[in-house]
Amino acid sequence: MSLHCHIFTLVLLALGSVRIKGFKLGKATDTNSDITTEVFDDDSTDNPNKVEATTTSIVTFGGGIIFENGVLKRYTTTSATTEAITETTETTVTNTETTAETTETTTETTEKTTETTETTEKTTEITETTAVDDVTTEMVKEFDSRIVNTDVDTSFVFGTTGDAVNFEKVVSQLTTEPIPTTDNTHHEHQHDKHEYADHLNTSRTEVVVEHYHDHVHLVEFINILEKEFPKIVTKYKIGSSVEGRDILALKITSEAGKKERPLGIPMIKYVANMHGDESVGREMLVGLAEHLVKNYGVIERITKLIDTTEIHLLPTMNPDGFERVTRGNFNGVDLNRGFPGQESLSIEREELFEDREKEVVSVMKWILDNPFVASINFHDGAVVANYPYDEKSLQPWKKTSLFRDHHNTDVSKLKLTPDNEEFVRLASLYSANHRTMHNGNHSCEKFDRGITNGADWYEIKGGMQDFNYLYTNCMEITLELSCVKKPKAYMLQAEWENNREALVAYLETARGAVHGVVTDQEGNTVDKARIEVIGRAKDVLTTERGEYWRVLAPGKHKVKAVLGDLQSDEVEVEINDDWTSEVGPKVDLQIKIPLARIITTTTTTTTTITTTTTTEDPGPEGTNLYILPGVCLNLSLVGIRGCKERGG
Repeated sequence: MSLHCHIFTLVLLALGSVRIKGFKLGKATDTNSDITTEVFDDDSTDNPNKVEATTTSIVTFGGGIIFENGVLKRYTTTSATTEAITETTETTVTNTETTAETTETTTETTEKTTETTETTEKTTEITETTAVDDVTTEMVKEFDSRIVNTDVDTSFVFGTTGDAVNFEKVVSQLTTEPIPTTDNTHHEHQHDKHEYADHLNTSRTEVVVEHYHDHVHLVEFINILEKEFPKIVTKYKIGSSVEGRDILALKITSEAGKKERPLGIPMIKYVANMHGDESVGREMLVGLAEHLVKNYGVIERITKLIDTTEIHLLPTMNPDGFERVTRGNFNGVDLNRGFPGQESLSIEREELFEDREKEVVSVMKWILDNPFVASINFHDGAVVANYPYDEKSLQPWKKTSLFRDHHNTDVSKLKLTPDNEEFVRLASLYSANHRTMHNGNHSCEKFDRGITNGADWYEIKGGMQDFNYLYTNCMEITLELSCVKKPKAYMLQAEWENNREALVAYLETARGAVHGVVTDQEGNTVDKARIEVIGRAKDVLTTERGEYWRVLAPGKHKVKAVLGDLQSDEVEVEINDDWTSEVGPKVDLQIKIPLARIITTTTTTTTTITTTTTTEDPGPEGTNLYILPGVCLNLSLVGIRGCKERGG
């Protein structure tokens, strides 16, 4: 145990000495391997052969330490073979003191790595103790006074901001993960092929969330889930990252909806890991997927949910950022600032995608191409449910007819959507069902009832939740799940227990929406008909199959469909307080009435529709002359007078 601690300490001290004295990493190729390694060169500003580190370059030191792009990625004693150590010893280091320390370290390590059994025993000892964490912490504190918190994942530097070292990740992988092989885009990991098969033990329905899934393991998990539950799980790809990693989604629905979504079944989506270093949501969606498929046919509530809703889970939107432990994607761009806003509402669809990040374009197309009803975007850094708008002073009615002015000269209302009542209820639903969020009293920040308007908290432009609401029918909220962006793995189970009920409860909101099919006078379904709710200043559009869904707060509402100069009857709908417990009211609408004439009908949550009967005034005797729609003249012996147009 003590030997490996000393090795780790000496090597990092040597590295710190090199960085402080102005050395840089230069590229060199190992002829015996496909791996690109690094050697130190004098960081002279007039060196014409200076080469910056690239995404494909790594540095290998004795003891299994791996730096990639200046970031310490791996440290594992089991991977430091005699051959690798010999190659490291032969690496050119221009600083004499550093060379001596490294050579002495690798010599001692070589003696200890000749016997695999002894190394394994040492590995077990390291795994079972926190001494390495203590040694690492003290050593790094000597190098850099900027370290403020060593209990969580924190980036700190050796001389430059480009050499961030994530020691939580290093220590957690100290003996459990071998050194990866790196190519141009992917990190290939060696692992037990049965690890996730055991994790998906179908004989038990409880879910254990006890580790983070890197990209390779996440893909394997998704593949196994689809293989084990082929009748209700479908894996699909929405795009790829800058570095070429697949952005994968899971569709979970009833067997009847496996190939095609049945008419009227609503869609809902969860998106996580938009910021690469915010990882709790990623693992919550992995746990949720397992929870749903294992309990289909076992727990009545889960079975009913899957039979009445098409669920889409996107565990990571930013796979490159997760692998690199960075907020932005490979290009360093914050993806939650990269979506179109109000200013682009009037431009053509293809123009929306221009000059945007690859991951953003993939998700935009996914959102625009599917009639999602509700959504959650998962983040970390606080514990709160955040609802739109994220941007202040929005006036979308100036760009699109789907919105109407709702602020009535009250500028403070411009940060609130026309559906603010519904959004507050959605955010409150998640917060209230979360074990601690509704308390609003967390160490990082405090929020009343655990909810906040986005613009009230802090304003951002180009956010994904505003894009959903401005450009589609989808109502998305943003969740912050944890004060710590990437807590230690052993804390994930507690996070799962905190969120499990809320995750399921929010999925039930889509099926609770008012819904139906819109047809014309001949009974044909109508695409892109507007669904208006009296008193609401935003309309939703019907799908190609004439479907619509509208999330509405409890109470009575009047809805109608409009297309061109025709509309349907107005229908009164009553939403109960427990609106998510059952499938919402079904109200089919037929467009056949000129816009000037409205006949009111009513409906209740039992979906019984009653048409109001009206008695018309027969009008005066004589002949009625209909000059224009809505203009009628009566000709009789007593003269000419106005008359009422009779209903047709």
